[in-house]
Amino acid sequence: MVTLRRNANNSHHSPADALPPMISTTSVRADGPLSLAQQRLWFLERFERDAQVHQSTWQIHLGHLDVDRFRAALETVVARHEILRTTFPEVDGQPVARIHPPRAVECPVIEAGSHNPAERPHFNLSTGPLFMARLLASGENDYTLLWDAHHIIFDRESILVLIHHLDGAYREEFPEVTFRFADFVQHEQELLQSPEAETRLAFWKDKLAAPQATLQLPLERPRPAVQTFVSGERQLEMRHAVEPVEAFARERGVSPVVVLLTAYLVLLHRHTHQTDLTIGLPNANRYDRETMNLIGPIDIAEAFRADLSGEITAAQLLDRVVAGLGAVQEQSGLPFERILEAVQPERNLSYHPLFQTSFEVYQRSDWWIDFQDARNCLFTPKHGTVAQDLSLLIQVEPERFECTLHYNSDLFTPAVIERMLEHYQQLLAGMVNSPDSSIATLPMLNVLEREQLLTEWNATDFKHDTSTFLHRRFELWAQGAPDETAVIFGEESLTYDALNRRANQLAHHLRAAGVGPEMRVGISMHRSFEMLVAVLGVLKTGAGYVPLDPAVPAERLHYMIEDAQLASILTQERFVETLTPHGILLLAVDTDWGKIATQPETNLDAPDFKDSPVYITYTSGSTGKPKGILMTQRPLLNLLGWMLRTTKLPPLARTLQFASLSFDVSFQDIFSTWLSGGTLVLITEAQRQDLAGLAGLLDRYGVHRLFLPAVALQQLAEGFCNSNLACANLRKVISGSEQLLITDSVRQMFTRLKECRLHNEYGPSEAHVVTELKMPDDPATWVVRPAVGKPIDNTQMYILDRTGQPVPIGVIGELHIGGVCLARGYLGREELTAEKFIHNPFSMQCNMRMYRTGDQARWLANGDIEFVGRVDHQIKIRGYRVEPNDVEAALEKHEQVREAFVMAREFGPGDKRLVAYLGTDPANAPGVSELRAFLATKLPEYMIPSAFVLLEKLPLNANGKVDRKALPAPDSARPELATAFIAPQGALEEFIGTQWRDLLRLNRVGSRDNFFDLGGNSVMIVQIHHRLKQHLHRDIPLIALFQYPTIDTLAQFLGAQDTRATAQQQGVLDRAARQRAAFAQRRAPATHR
Repeated sequence: MVTLRRNANNSHHSPADALPPMISTTSVRADGPLSLAQQRLWFLERFERDAQVHQSTWQIHLGHLDVDRFRAALETVVARHEILRTTFPEVDGQPVARIHPPRAVECPVIEAGSHNPAERPHFNLSTGPLFMARLLASGENDYTLLWDAHHIIFDRESILVLIHHLDGAYREEFPEVTFRFADFVQHEQELLQSPEAETRLAFWKDKLAAPQATLQLPLERPRPAVQTFVSGERQLEMRHAVEPVEAFARERGVSPVVVLLTAYLVLLHRHTHQTDLTIGLPNANRYDRETMNLIGPIDIAEAFRADLSGEITAAQLLDRVVAGLGAVQEQSGLPFERILEAVQPERNLSYHPLFQTSFEVYQRSDWWIDFQDARNCLFTPKHGTVAQDLSLLIQVEPERFECTLHYNSDLFTPAVIERMLEHYQQLLAGMVNSPDSSIATLPMLNVLEREQLLTEWNATDFKHDTSTFLHRRFELWAQGAPDETAVIFGEESLTYDALNRRANQLAHHLRAAGVGPEMRVGISMHRSFEMLVAVLGVLKTGAGYVPLDPAVPAERLHYMIEDAQLASILTQERFVETLTPHGILLLAVDTDWGKIATQPETNLDAPDFKDSPVYITYTSGSTGKPKGILMTQRPLLNLLGWMLRTTKLPPLARTLQFASLSFDVSFQDIFSTWLSGGTLVLITEAQRQDLAGLAGLLDRYGVHRLFLPAVALQQLAEGFCNSNLACANLRKVISGSEQLLITDSVRQMFTRLKECRLHNEYGPSEAHVVTELKMPDDPATWVVRPAVGKPIDNTQMYILDRTGQPVPIGVIGELHIGGVCLARGYLGREELTAEKFIHNPFSMQCNMRMYRTGDQARWLANGDIEFVGRVDHQIKIRGYRVEPNDVEAALEKHEQVREAFVMAREFGPGDKRLVAYLGTDPANAPGVSELRAFLATKLPEYMIPSAFVLLEKLPLNANGKVDRKALPAPDSARPELATAFIAPQGALEEFIGTQWRDLLRLNRVGSRDNFFDLGGNSVMIVQIHHRLKQHLHRDIPLIALFQYPTIDTLAQFLGAQDTRATAQQQGVLDRAARQRAAFAQRRAPATHR
């Protein structure tokens, strides 16, 4: 059906039949034009001046030889072929092909022992020569020709012409060369002006003009900004595949080449999940006798675009490939460079245009050559360069396929390529044996790799005590070490015994009010002793606690209260008014403690339930309403058992309690501390917000361990690096919630903290922590985006494709979690629970579940898991999990918004922000300030987009969905605000304005612009605060930045000299400033997974 090496001998019909005939019409001239391929190579050679990707080396064993006679034959061949005497100097800014008169040709003899195959000549296109011939002597009168040539004068088929003509000249039987390369160039120019060429060009424009994604193979190393060509290769011999493939091809009426190509497409599809793939197919482009005897760069590359969409079988894909190749063959013959010019694909210096992989099949017999009545095999040694990311070359022999996969070694490792070859062999066999199977389900893994992925890397069994519940284990510590300190808050502290007694009194009070097992109690408090007493007291009743953040907008808070069906709410006096309308038993622990204190201080005798609830946390939901995740005792006891088994800290170690109670990390740092007899260091909301000053607290309280989200870790590191603090006790920092980013500050911080180790954890709220990576001891070796590590005890991780089958090492799939770590499900959402918590087909135990995380990940070769992103468009902003639909639903309630689409955009490394695209009437569009104020009544601060893009209508793709690629990036211009633009005045205002512009990524900001209306958030406020303190060399109250959110008012405050007046101003903060500060104190940085 198709051959990838066409010539006049094997083409009964060729695309050249309809094109102008090749006739020699050029006259001898010194300078001439270049072919399109030569022009491109000339440009690339200048751009990649040190690259040798555009030259090749061949070795041809010649045997016994008369060296002088061979040199004479070589000079004859060079004299007859002008292209071998051509150079390409620049004249008036343009390259010309300059043909030089015949001259002596060097062909030195070198001893085999002194030859270094890695040494290759460097060719100068302007001065030449552009080939090098050497004779390698090995043994007595036994020679091998080493031939190096630049692609601008020589393609692969040219070596066959060269040896054939050398053989003739050596015998003095050299045929006359009547068609020269200059004639080919003229013919190409005529071809491109012909009507037939225009027809074919229209075909290629139609075929290739639609946007194409680059080949999305998972890379082992970051793609360089400028493409490199350093190559490696791996080979696989398939000795038992030839007969089945040829039989299958005969049965289907196709060439075996088509079968091999189809299998390669399936391999790429299964490794990339792409259904639109473009592959380069080399074409010798020698259709007539003239070009068959011509030396020069005549070959072309054809882009074959394959459609793998839909639920198609291997047989159906084979039919598509047959049809597609037929169309390509009918329309071939145009230079690749002309197609590139017409199609105008997106260019990028980091990869090859149109296609990043190529495929070729050839018969070994095609490369046997005749010289002196002897047959010799042409050998191309490894030369260390490759033009594409990946190139599969299959050599067909009578009893085997020899597959060679050339690869860019700056992108892939040898182990990855070896696995790909093994997968290719498995897929090819599966396709031949089961052509009616879906290409998505063809077997790809061998038995050993499947065993490694499913069993070996999930061998995490460890027996933990999950029968003694959390409160009971705390009570054991209170009994065994009653006077040890359980918690420190400022200058005050509580011992284990005191904390236990208070929690017992609260539990007895709740029990008397009817609270018991399987019930739920809300906790709405500021950070305080009462908050911790409430958590422990609720658990002692057998109920679970539901954190209710007082800073959450009232509408959302009311929904959570109703949805959780709370039996009671524990709060503080200041929040009673907000919570009263719900008609639920309300207990202000601070002011009602007199009644509570009358209860017994003894432990309750409540029975233990194996799966009793511990807490319910609410996360953003796709329906526009938050969903409650119910976590129970058993998975949390397993988590704590693993932590206590693997954590090495000094006795009575101190852990700083950073996370908000609304986030599951708070459970982890609280109870892992108490169940190991350590001390919890509780800090205020203001201290928690001041990340740059957090290092001072670690030093002051002698903290040993710290749980911190990645975004907060970066800011802590910046503050630490700008201080002289020692933090000598700090031994362990655990980061989670979002992708850990190793910045220079983070690396510098841990270089100074020589006894401290950084750990990266991963886990959704539906399973809490499920993997951990301990960073290497030397921070200098840390990668920018570390993996998330290996599964913890009694936890299994599965990375599956869309059919539920495990993907190979290195291939991206959806992460599924199995084991004892899973939550019970979503509160009152049985259908969603059944959709997300599914049967685990890989478990040896009955009725085991696994959770579909929606996270994309891949296995690394060492068994670590690398987090990649989301399968859906759910995102994490500042550590919080956000469903865009939740934000969209709120926006669409605005009467001037017809439709909304929300997505995350990266404004810089690790700087991900929400952007809202709104379909609205241009004549009646809402302002940015209005939109922010509207959303502030419905959503938490972290869910309010940083930028709004107003469109008349949202762009749609062919499927009627929002076309994400067509959405414009937010303008760096200042958004339209209600206030007129007034430029900052004076040095201080200009400094503040510069910092705002830098963080907000705007081209200008006005003196009276509100920071939050410009897209600012509380994380950025902390960064502004840190920069101002450094610039002014004095302490600044963080609350002032919320009180004075414009440049002019902030500058006035900072410039005030009357400290008494300044203090007075600090004492009369208006309510809006306090509310915004409260939002920030609870919302940034976040700790939700």
